Amino acid sequence: MAKHVAEKGRIDVIVRKRPLNEFEINRGDRHVVSCSTENTVVVEEPRVRIDGTAYIDRHEFRVDRFYDENADNEQIYREYVRPLVEYAFNEARTCSCFTYGQTGSGKTFTMIGSRRAKMVSPSIGLL
Repeated sequence: MAKHVAEKGRIDVIVRKRPLNEFEINRGDRHVVSCSTENTVVVEEPRVRIDGTAYIDRHEFRVDRFYDENADNEQIYREYVRPLVEYAFNEARTCSCFTYGQTGSGKTFTMIGSRRAKMVSPSIGLL
């Protein structure tokens, strides 16, 4: 839950892992992002040494919340966006919610849902 909504200047970093798509699955791709805790993102970067030896370079990042590929828009809306909206209206304050990431990483789907959606609701998109 967005516990720090009312803290002045607070920025929460929320990571949502996108599931592999059909093309990636058929190609034999594997997930390189996981979490070791609700607040730690692990990225396993396949690398090759100069001698041709393959290895995995593991990077850990602390975040405020990590959602795996099973999280839906409704859960993210309920836990993070709705408290922001309520804070903005109840306290007459401004706030922002935006997505950032690589092309194809799921930003548009997270914010506005599927193109097949006919109406706006938390289960379709955040805004």
